[in-house]
Amino acid sequence: MKIKLLLIITIGLLNFNVFSQDVISKKVKTVINALSIVEPDNYRYPSEYIKEDGKTIGRLYTQPTGNIYKYYIIKIIEWDKNTPIKAKVGYGLNKNIVNLEWKEDKLYRITAPTYSNYDYLIDYNTNGQVNLLTSATANSKGLFYYIQPFYDGDTITKIITKQGKKLSKALPRAVYNYNYNKNGVVIDVEKYKRGTKRIYKKYTHTFTIKADNEYEVNINGYYSHYKFNSNNKLIFQEAKSKNANSSSYYEYINDSLFSVTFKSYRNNQFLSRITNYFDKEISDKTLPIYKYKKGSYDFNEKNEMISEKHGKKYRKKINGQWSEWQYVRY
Repeated sequence: MKIKLLLIITIGLLNFNVFSQDVISKKVKTVINALSIVEPDNYRYPSEYIKEDGKTIGRLYTQPTGNIYKYYIIKIIEWDKNTPIKAKVGYGLNKNIVNLEWKEDKLYRITAPTYSNYDYLIDYNTNGQVNLLTSATANSKGLFYYIQPFYDGDTITKIITKQGKKLSKALPRAVYNYNYNKNGVVIDVEKYKRGTKRIYKKYTHTFTIKADNEYEVNINGYYSHYKFNSNNKLIFQEAKSKNANSSSYYEYINDSLFSVTFKSYRNNQFLSRITNYFDKEISDKTLPIYKYKKGSYDFNEKNEMISEKHGKKYRKKINGQWSEWQYVRY
């Protein structure tokens, strides 16, 4: 009997710590769910949960965008007893605070004072999942904005955005169909002309995991390739489209971005630029200035420096000769 009772207690304790079981975690799950669907145009691939002291307090989402951070972060930062009342969302240090308002133990409103138009009321389906976000106020034309997610179990398979004076008469703005596979997701997107039921654009958005810390994104023919280091900072980015392609290499010192080397071909025009964000300590005084000095340096296709700007002065090569230093006024 004692063994059976101990087993029941142990199972109960285990269930209390499972993400989907206890009351606190259900609230956290709701917060993450609601905040993750606010911007369907900016797809974020779900990654691991954030835990502190064994408790889930947020989630990481992989969204390579060209900034240096791998993850978009949703993290609860303030509680009222067992209820989360504030969260942060964003990349790296650039996180915005979202206020979480509750009624009868349900999250009913999310607002972000620093975000434009980030103020939504929340409704739920019979499974307790967020199934509608409604803008809390109408725009200047009296129209509300609606975001409707659809599920297969806990997985969102579709999001529809609409706009109208009320939901029953709202017209579609966009439809996103999510097709997950073992290497990522394929999203079929339809965009509607404002105030009509006419589709004006269809395209496919793919997110592919190539390897650990390496991803490819293709949006309507615009291809991007990203690599990150072990600290989840961007070290390489490549972009290709019909008339242009570019690559960027990122160098860090003590986890701070020191330098970006950017090269591009656009409409048969070549550009190569090194941008250093601070001075680098060196022992070899023979190194060229662009290896260590804060500033911006341009190069031609022969990798010859053709302009430099640092401090408050700049100069460039004209017909193979350096110009006089010019001084920048800020």
